[in-house]
Amino acid sequence: MKRILAIAAITAAGLTAALASTAASAHVDVGLYLGAPAPVVVAPAYAPAPVYEPAPIYAPAPVYAAPAPVVYYGRDRWEERRRWEAHRRWEERRWDDRRWDDRRWHDDDRRW
Repeated sequence: MKRILAIAAITAAGLTAALASTAASAHVDVGLYLGAPAPVVVAPAYAPAPVYEPAPIYAPAPVYAAPAPVVYYGRDRWEERRRWEAHRRWEERRWDDRRWDDRRWHDDDRRW
């Protein structure tokens, strides 16, 4: 009988707790936390298809060089040389003519 009285007392306490006003009791959640987050299963993210572009065309860098320096050797003397050569030819011609004249003068007496 003691057993039946104990079961009846526990049942009465449970019914009293269940029928008590809900406004008087605070909302309490009881859970078990082990220090690690729960695993979350998410759908894989949509990745767009890769876009392929043509390979870049590489060209050598342009070469920048300074122009050759201008060298000045003085004034051009080709005209003076030309005049001198013409004068020299004229002198040689006169000398040749004179020698020819000298020879002819000597050769006039000779008979071949």
